[in-house]
Amino acid sequence: MSHTGTWDYEFYSVNEVTGKYPMPVYLSFHWKTLHEVTTGRPVQVWIETQLPYNTTTNLKKIEVKFEGIGHLSYPSSNFAERISTAENATLSPEQGDQRLFKSDTIKIRYAGEGKKDVLFCDYNVNPPCTIVPDVIEVAPHLTSFQIDTTEFSIESTISVLVLTIVLILVTLRIYQQKHES
Repeated sequence: MSHTGTWDYEFYSVNEVTGKYPMPVYLSFHWKTLHEVTTGRPVQVWIETQLPYNTTTNLKKIEVKFEGIGHLSYPSSNFAERISTAENATLSPEQGDQRLFKSDTIKIRYAGEGKKDVLFCDYNVNPPCTIVPDVIEVAPHLTSFQIDTTEFSIESTISVLVLTIVLILVTLRIYQQKHES
């Protein structure tokens, strides 16, 4: 079973950022992946937050920097082209709400397992970058293999069951036709 191009599992996580603004702000991470975030597999993510700005005029860049490896959606035989640097998500103000900031969706993948931090950088304040710890926990690739194996086993079991039922029905039909003749 191939899941290439499908993103069936969506979830979000929220992290508090304190000490950067007069009041705490919350970063909401919206994740989309195959089963869960595992090493080597691409994951889509976008971020939204409310920031204490009354106007967005002349605001400097606001971004979230991931420690993952960027993931390009097109294949290439050139290794350098397969690794992107798009692991930063830039937050832009939403139309109609000057305080709501959202990023575009980016694709990343993680090379290592464990809890991952991000850097939240608002270049309008000093210091601009703050570490946001434990944003996501990345499972080892083995977990992904176990999930795929379990899925395959379930699909195989259902297929065998359906084939068995069809075989029984065909056999009964043949048996019934022999007795009618």
